[in-house]
Amino acid sequence: MDKFNNMMLEWGARVTDGIQSTSELARQSLGQVDHKTELPEEYLRLRARIQALEKANARMLKVTSHFGKETYDYPTNLQETFSEVSRNFLDSINTISHAKSSQELTAALSGNHPNVVHQPKTFSHAISRAAFASSGLISGSRTEVASQQDATDRLADALEKYAVACEQIGNARIEQDHSIQNGAINGWTEANKVNIQHAIGSCKRLEEARLKLDVLKSKSKPRGGLFSPTKKGAAPDDGDVDDSGLTEEQRQKLEEEEAAFASQVQDTESEIAAVLDMPDSIKSLVELVEAQHRYHQTAADVLSKLITELTHA
Repeated sequence: MDKFNNMMLEWGARVTDGIQSTSELARQSLGQVDHKTELPEEYLRLRARIQALEKANARMLKVTSHFGKETYDYPTNLQETFSEVSRNFLDSINTISHAKSSQELTAALSGNHPNVVHQPKTFSHAISRAAFASSGLISGSRTEVASQQDATDRLADALEKYAVACEQIGNARIEQDHSIQNGAINGWTEANKVNIQHAIGSCKRLEEARLKLDVLKSKSKPRGGLFSPTKKGAAPDDGDVDDSGLTEEQRQKLEEEEAAFASQVQDTESEIAAVLDMPDSIKSLVELVEAQHRYHQTAADVLSKLITELTHA
């Protein structure tokens, strides 16, 4: 029973503190108080920097998260024909017909069987399938009586080579996406979730402590205006707050809260500075650029080789 009573008293004290802090914040917002504890300039500078870093990380994550969607460059209005995706369909039919167990049949029907080739939905793969199908259309129109190849036949061969090149570029893009997800995106996500948010949380706790301190000060009559420590960790001057109406216990309580608050300011500043000095975000950016460089380098090499083959065909 005593334990329950203590819990209720503790809960009631937290509720009371919350109500008083909310009331104090409202009064300060309306300019109805002249005892607001001002925060050191160094802390305000660091807080602005960590808030900016949080927004920057969030913005980069919002954009780069699209690397996790295979179809981000696939035209929404593109309707590929049956012939362009028939390889995947024929693989599925062949696998289903040769299934030797119910497990293999289920896997084939769901498209999870290893013999069923996945046809990626990227723009490069779509071009590859279109070029491959176009090459087949031209080759299929050739009659057996034709004795010599014409320009159309060479086009069919060129389209087939182009289809292979586009598939290689599409595969390189998918590899790039996986690298970015496992590197840059995971890095930004982890940095935001662990380091930055922890520092932001410390800023919020410091603001709560400031309001709690101001609630205590509001119980005395301010005489000299705002309480504003002249330097980090400094205690208020004797003339800042008139504590003559307080008991010795209340005066001691106020001094203890002021000292605790000054210490919390220093700890929060140190924590924010440490997070700002971490190389995580730069490391993630480097991983992003490296993955993009590998992809574009592969695409350039493949296309350069293809140009040489087509020019001398």
